Amino acid sequence: MPRRPRHTPARCAEHDCPMIQIDDETVCALEHIDAHLGGKQVKDLVVVEDGLITVLFEDDHELPLLCPHCGDPIGTDENELLDELAGLYLVGLEYVPADPEADEYEGVEFLFASDPEVDVNDVPDDVAASSILLHLDSVREIVCPGQ
Repeated sequence: MPRRPRHTPARCAEHDCPMIQIDDETVCALEHIDAHLGGKQVKDLVVVEDGLITVLFEDDHELPLLCPHCGDPIGTDENELLDELAGLYLVGLEYVPADPEADEYEGVEFLFASDPEVDVNDVPDDVAASSILLHLDSVREIVCPGQ
C-alpha cells in the first residue's frame, strides 16, 4: 500500500516560520507576536493557574510561558524571572526550528532589552538583555486585553 505524504504545516514565505491558526485566520507566527507584543515593555509576571506563568506587558497583553520541549508551563522561579525581565522591552524574535540531532526543540526565541531601540544583532554591554525560548503554543495563546 502506498504511503500517504505527511502533512507539512504552511510556512511564512518571508520568515520561514510556521503559519498558525488564530481564531478563523492563518497567520505568520512572528508577525502575530510582533503585532501584539513588539516593542512593548514587561510590566509584571502573573501566576495564572497550575504553575502557568504569564508575562504581563504594559498594555495588559499576556504571554504564557510554555516549555519549548513539551508545551507545559515552564518550570522556573517567577521571582528570579521577574528580576530578569521587569522593565525590559520585547525587541526581537527568532523562529528556532527543531534539531533532533542537537536535542533542540522548535520554538520562538524572544529577546528583551532595556533599550527599546537596540540593534538586536549588536547589543552593547551597557544594555540589559535577556532571551527566552518558548513553545509555539505560547504564541497561539497570547491573551489580548479585554479577552
